[in-house]
Amino acid sequence: MPDKQGRCRIAFLTVDWNYELVENTLHGLLQYTVDHPDVQICVFDCFGKDLGNDKDRSEYSIFQLPDLTAFDGLLIQSNQIILREAREKAEQLVLGSGIPAVAIGCELEGCALVHFDNRKAQYAMADHMIREHGVRRLVYLTGIMDNGCPEAEQRLAGFHNACRDHGIPKEDND
Repeated sequence: MPDKQGRCRIAFLTVDWNYELVENTLHGLLQYTVDHPDVQICVFDCFGKDLGNDKDRSEYSIFQLPDLTAFDGLLIQSNQIILREAREKAEQLVLGSGIPAVAIGCELEGCALVHFDNRKAQYAMADHMIREHGVRRLVYLTGIMDNGCPEAEQRLAGFHNACRDHGIPKEDND
């Protein structure tokens, strides 16, 4: 439902804990609105973390502010919502809104998914370090592994696969 000026309205829910990633996404969205003046993107950005305390949980309440039925679509940067409880509430918002929705990076029920192949990307990085730089002892630091978003697990699998394919024993790649 276009607004009074005839613009298509899109709500964008994001979490600003990884400044560079969110900044790049916002830059792309801004450029889209410049190229398409009939599109309005309303950003709802919180600073929630995954510390499980009341302050962190309350920061996600910004996602409750918009009446999503007043929008034509929803874009949600789901891979930035690292608090499982907040991601589950976001799913409920999506399902209750009845509007088309797209999740970035991490599946949400009711959303189309845009993502890249984390396993392949991490494999390529580890493979490069091994082949081009001769690295034989590697350490890999994961992201949060148990929050229901599989990105960290996929990256770790790609890393381990590259090490295995180059004959690097497990004790040299943990």
